[in-house]
Amino acid sequence: MIRKTKLSAVILGLAALAGADFAAACSTAQWGAGSPPGGGTIGATAGSPATSNGQSFRRYAGACGLRAQAAGQIVQDGTPATAESRYIASFYVNANAGANTNVFTMMADETTDYAIVTVRHTGTGFVFVNRNGTASSEITAAPGKWYQVHLDWSRAASTLDVTVKGNAGATNTASPVQLTGFTLADPGDGPDYVQLGWVSGGTTGTVNVDAFESRRATAIAKLCRGDANNSFVTSNGTTGITVGDAVTISNEATTLGAANPTYGAGQTDCNEDGSISVSDAICVSNRAFIANVCTNQP
Repeated sequence: MIRKTKLSAVILGLAALAGADFAAACSTAQWGAGSPPGGGTIGATAGSPATSNGQSFRRYAGACGLRAQAAGQIVQDGTPATAESRYIASFYVNANAGANTNVFTMMADETTDYAIVTVRHTGTGFVFVNRNGTASSEITAAPGKWYQVHLDWSRAASTLDVTVKGNAGATNTASPVQLTGFTLADPGDGPDYVQLGWVSGGTTGTVNVDAFESRRATAIAKLCRGDANNSFVTSNGTTGITVGDAVTISNEATTLGAANPTYGAGQTDCNEDGSISVSDAICVSNRAFIANVCTNQP
């Protein structure tokens, strides 16, 4: 099964910002499916996109994104099944909420729910924590920058492969880092549901997440950084970055202060620094001269 969605903060807020068409596309209604405890809610209302300053509504791609402003503001997916032998997930996160902010948990529903895996932003990087509280070594990740976190969990092997890419290539684990010791309490247990957003911990600030996808068999490629107009098709063999992307970024940057910004359909934050500016257009211009840039990330 493949589950793919973009997250929104508040549906009505998006409707006011980007027109009614975006309200349905960015709805959090696709979350809460399956049967996690509590009937599959989306958690607390997860902040709101800006109404007058588009810069504060941070998203990785398209017009959607989840902006959590306090612990407990999450979306929850209950589609994993207890007997999952493998669970692969990818999401993008821009965390700036202080030390030890938990942004993702993969939960098992036993007599008492527990987190099989927790993704934690320490304030300076990501660590991955097992059910016993043992943390991996830290992968450096600056606060306020965008990163893709890719997780590949094997229940049979009790291992987790982790890849983190982001901040315009500043952090890039070229091959997955295998983390061992993520054993379950019972061989029959597995991931029953996942939570994404500002799950717990942290202090003040925001956690922005976007473009969650989960699979059961194949790895999930990183979205094409700088493909602002969303024109890249993996099979066409082209670079995927053209002058049209720079134009899209310029249009967005010049309208962010307006009541209705012109958001690009694709990935406008080329340098992944959490804001849209002329530096992203320059980033796109540099990447346009790299052959097959979208198939050879970062």
